[in-house]
Amino acid sequence: MKMQAWARCGIGVLLVLLVASGLGCKKDKEPGAGSGAASGAKQLSLTLDWVPEPEFGGFYAARESGAFGKQGLDIDIKPRGQGETWKLVATGVTDFATTAADQILVAREQGADVVAIFAVYQTSPQAIMVHKARGFHQDR
Repeated sequence: MKMQAWARCGIGVLLVLLVASGLGCKKDKEPGAGSGAASGAKQLSLTLDWVPEPEFGGFYAARESGAFGKQGLDIDIKPRGQGETWKLVATGVTDFATTAADQILVAREQGADVVAIFAVYQTSPQAIMVHKARGFHQDR
């Protein structure tokens, strides 16, 4: 049962990848580049922002179950890259990457042409803290 949930998550990611790859997110690709000549599948790379662990299970399940392949995709999943993964996307080193939502804001502030296309978590355990002397109050 749990593997089915991971596969559904991977298929959701697959749909996002299909939309994004169809829109030509990577500007510097030559026509026909990454078409996966041997299998006819479009070759794409996904760089994780951490080591392979359960939160990335949907990506692996979709690849291993053939869900990506059925959609004409050959996804190369790479563990954590060098530095911030958004920089790898912005420079064309990888097609897609996982990152924290706040890193998209940092990237955009620095002029990177990247966008968020999929939220793995719908809520985040992050918070903003301020010193009591600042006078902010929680409204209920």
